Amino acid sequence: MEQMAYNKALEIIEACSKQQGTDISLKGLGLTRLPPEIGKLTHVSELFLQNNNLRELPPEIGKLSSLTVLRLDNNQLSGLPPEIGFLSNLTVLRLDSNQVSILPPEISRLGRLTWLSLFGNRLERLPLEIGELPRLAWLQLSENQLDSLPGAIGKLASLAELHLSNNRLGTLPPEIGGLEDLAVLDLDNNQLWSLPPEIGMLASLTKLFLSNNQLSSLPPEIARLDNLTLLRLDSNQMSALPPEIGSLAKLQRLSVSDNQLTALPPEFARLARLSWLQLSDNMLVTLPPEIGRITELTELYLSSNQIAVFPPEIGNLTNLTKLFASNNQLTTLPPEIGKLTSLTWLALYGNRLTALPPEIGKLVSLARLALSDNQLAGLPAQIGQLTLLSHLHLFNNHLTTLPEKIGRLTQLELLILENNALRELPATMRGLVRLKMLTLHGNDALGLPADLLGPTFAKSADDNPPAKPTDILHHYFSRNGIPAAAVNSPRPLSTSGGSAVASTTKRKWWKFWE
Repeated sequence: MEQMAYNKALEIIEACSKQQGTDISLKGLGLTRLPPEIGKLTHVSELFLQNNNLRELPPEIGKLSSLTVLRLDNNQLSGLPPEIGFLSNLTVLRLDSNQVSILPPEISRLGRLTWLSLFGNRLERLPLEIGELPRLAWLQLSENQLDSLPGAIGKLASLAELHLSNNRLGTLPPEIGGLEDLAVLDLDNNQLWSLPPEIGMLASLTKLFLSNNQLSSLPPEIARLDNLTLLRLDSNQMSALPPEIGSLAKLQRLSVSDNQLTALPPEFARLARLSWLQLSDNMLVTLPPEIGRITELTELYLSSNQIAVFPPEIGNLTNLTKLFASNNQLTTLPPEIGKLTSLTWLALYGNRLTALPPEIGKLVSLARLALSDNQLAGLPAQIGQLTLLSHLHLFNNHLTTLPEKIGRLTQLELLILENNALRELPATMRGLVRLKMLTLHGNDALGLPADLLGPTFAKSADDNPPAKPTDILHHYFSRNGIPAAAVNSPRPLSTSGGSAVASTTKRKWWKFWE
């Protein structure tokens, strides 16, 4: 099999040599070695060798003087031959998913290289010569074993993107500040415990990824990142954000989940362009009133904190489409919640809510509402105004009844009511004709047999589908004297041609449903 692959490669090389082709693909042949005849292809500009089992490259690779693109992804290479330095026209070199542990110093001779990718290798260090690639714009070194960077990294004056996630970096060299054209810096999943002040010299930086490190603070120089639009700081050890965070005037997305934040600085309000804010899994006990000044916010994530109350100013966030505040300590919602008329998702499960304000009915764009694991004893009639609602989660509350106007939620597809204390269902539920899932487990007073209810919401799956809502409602209302034909009908049936008895029954049902 190995020899067959080798012979096939020889055939392709010979054909390319005769035809003077400019690109050649030997990818996916199962090659363990590359024929030295490859050196004859001095006219070739693109060579594709990915998805083989190559362990090394022959010295003849250096004879491909016209080569601009070399793809070696998904092989078993442990290194590159010194002859790689003869490829003076190379602009793209991809070595992703190999076993490269070191780069040869000859890498410095690739003066036209703009793209170098070594994702998923075994690099423990970079050669000093890495800094001698004046045109390098994109450097991908994620998923390696780097524990430090040479100061020479700061000499890459053309570098626009530097990807270093999933390494072992504990610090960054101060020379990092020399990367004046750097727009993207990805340092997720390292062991960084601090950032050098020189980070503030990255004037072109637009995206900074720092999640899953050991950072406990940010240097004040962070304020100098005037062009930053995205900052990710999830899963660090930060107990506070510096006041300088407010100087990031162009910031649009900020993620600081899974830290130890107890409060937000007042300067937070200066982030006027912020549209996406992730603060889940912290120790926040309040939201500052200043939150209401970030009026461009469209998504706000606050789950798993200790927030007991929303400030009235939250009503100023009229562009908000998603608000997630699950697993907090909310006992009430302010009336101003009704001003969030752009909301499509509202998640408040796992709080201590005992009631909803009538203003909840003003959230006319709402499609998904999650209120499970609270202490709700009832729902306001205004819930019926949420006519676009498709998902309503209410399990593990104290509900004994549902408002009649729930029947107006004609777009409802999921209605999760497990583990409440419902004594009856309103007849208006017959109008919920789009229901795909209705769970009523743990509402014993309804007298519904377990085999009719099917699996619970948590246990429903493709191979364990939920019970049909039509079957559940048919059983319940038929048992309570409602004709089966009326259950889940979207509109009153025509009485023409029907019996007087049937006609009367249907009209009674329709009037009751209204």
